[in-house]
Amino acid sequence: MSRAGDLALRAAGGLVALAGAVLTAVIELFYTPLYVGPVRVPATLVLAVLTNVALVWFAHATTGSKPFALVPGLVWMALMVVGAGGTTEGDIVLHDIFGLATIFAGVAGYTFAAYRLIIPRPAPGPPAAGPPSPSPPAPGPVAGPAPPGPARGPADRHTRS
Repeated sequence: MSRAGDLALRAAGGLVALAGAVLTAVIELFYTPLYVGPVRVPATLVLAVLTNVALVWFAHATTGSKPFALVPGLVWMALMVVGAGGTTEGDIVLHDIFGLATIFAGVAGYTFAAYRLIIPRPAPGPPAAGPPSPSPPAPGPVAGPAPPGPARGPADRHTRS
């Protein structure tokens, strides 16, 4: 593939990642007050964590850029903060503890994925060669009399005055 084709694919992947951030933020904003019958279902908490981890992974996989892999999460957070604010008419999309929990859960997922991306992990394999570790001392006799100590004479005794 040519250099221009590779660049076009990376740009398209970045745009898809940004569109995914906008789409998941809007879905999570409007499905936060989800009820199944009379029971409130916090499905957006799980969705926020999973989609933000997936967004960071997808953006890095398609663009190959660690800095750009963090941008979709920032777009998601900006949209969630806008959704948490009120309009001039007084409408608030995220109006209770479930809305705030969705924001915190999404930020936690994004932070986890960003940390795993930025902080390098050690490569699998044998440990690096270094000086050999000291071997433990050989075991002594199991039973038997203790070896005699040094002989002491009158000059070895300490006296107090």
